[in-house]
Amino acid sequence: MHCPVIKWYLLSTIFLFDISLNFINCQTCTPLNTWPIIKPNWSNCSVLSDGTFTINNIHAEFLYISTSMDNEYINAQRWEDLIATHMPHLRIFDIQHKTSLFGNIINGETCQDLMNRFATLFWTKRKWFFTHQLYYLDSSNYGVFYSIQPYSANEITFGKNLWIFRDLIMNISNSMISLSQITKITINSEFICFSNIIKMLCSIPNCKELMLTSLSLERIDSSSLQCTEDFQSLSHTNNITNITIKSCDFKRVQLLVNLFPRLQHLHINELQQEFQSIIKYLLNTNENTRYLHSLFIRSISKIWIKKRKNIITEIKQQNDVSVKLPGDFGCYFWWK
Repeated sequence: MHCPVIKWYLLSTIFLFDISLNFINCQTCTPLNTWPIIKPNWSNCSVLSDGTFTINNIHAEFLYISTSMDNEYINAQRWEDLIATHMPHLRIFDIQHKTSLFGNIINGETCQDLMNRFATLFWTKRKWFFTHQLYYLDSSNYGVFYSIQPYSANEITFGKNLWIFRDLIMNISNSMISLSQITKITINSEFICFSNIIKMLCSIPNCKELMLTSLSLERIDSSSLQCTEDFQSLSHTNNITNITIKSCDFKRVQLLVNLFPRLQHLHINELQQEFQSIIKYLLNTNENTRYLHSLFIRSISKIWIKKRKNIITEIKQQNDVSVKLPGDFGCYFWWK
């Protein structure tokens, strides 16, 4: 029997009947200090809660928890005691906990201390691993502590408001994820300097797909950046073939092409200007664009909307290229 999402206070009604549940998903509406569960045939329990709880004597194999604010949910010792005593059959422990950082001093050492508590033999021998992210918003700051599946993960996503601290690369390397199996990286933040992205990619050799919001150079001259050891090394070793970027200009397109010479597909969602220059540059075969064979650009610029057909006509006259116009603002080019 599948049980839908229910409120804690309704569970007492269910307990009056001798039914067999394979899965239960609960959401609290009022905090409870103690709530004993005595259903030995349960095998799957999911809890979304804002209150503290105690689970007694269940044969659960899967536990999914999404919580916020109450930091007792990231008390590693309490979980160890609870699982060892009352949940000996547990195979999957999946948690996501969000906590406010407002008014608190949160730094790399604080987060690393938390990670260390969840990295003892109790957790590692069960192959339960965890990581965290810090988010810095205008009105408040918060952090998310969550489970990871190191043996199946093949992509990493960084949130929109992620703040990258100095030890980013070290934290990723120590996160129990095998970086060699990562093939896709999504970076939704606009605050990550491109030099940090380069350093990160140096540690992820098999990445093939990169999704970016923008390229922040933080007043770094692009020519100087291309002369750095990291840039030179990555340009010779990376395997990235597919890039999607929200916003980009001609200078940054050149930077991408020089850094990723095996690029095959480029997707630009918001192109504001330099349409013809970018298109002509990418269609002009050179050492760093020899593998590139498709380009999608989209722009809501009035100039683009007005001149799109004329630009495309000129491009087609000068190049052996196929063109498709999806919608009013997009343009898809592909060639051999």
